[in-house]
Amino acid sequence: MSRFLAAALSLVLAAPCVRAASAPVAPRSGDDVPGATAPASPVAQSLARSAIDDDAITQRVEAAMRADQRLAGADVSVNTDHGVVSLTGNVRSGEQIAAAIESAQSPDGVMRVDNHLSVTPP
Repeated sequence: MSRFLAAALSLVLAAPCVRAASAPVAPRSGDDVPGATAPASPVAQSLARSAIDDDAITQRVEAAMRADQRLAGADVSVNTDHGVVSLTGNVRSGEQIAAAIESAQSPDGVMRVDNHLSVTPP
């Protein structure tokens, strides 16, 4: 081995290991870091956001239906899943079904309304 190569190799081996400055490294799951939590996956974040959005849509649909005088005496349950609103229960007429569907379609975020309402005359 040449003297030059031997000298260069000794410098590399003798130099302290220095880590380049970079962004802080987030703890990996399983690391024992007090108070640290692993970040939620994008899928988990999307599902959580979807659940919140679905709850908000359900509340807006229920409020719209309570405000609609045409639905007096109707017994309608509202469930929302990924923006799809499902209406179940009993109404007094076909007109109330139409009013319930119209009220359910009005809030922002509603992608589709599935009607599972039954007419039961008073």
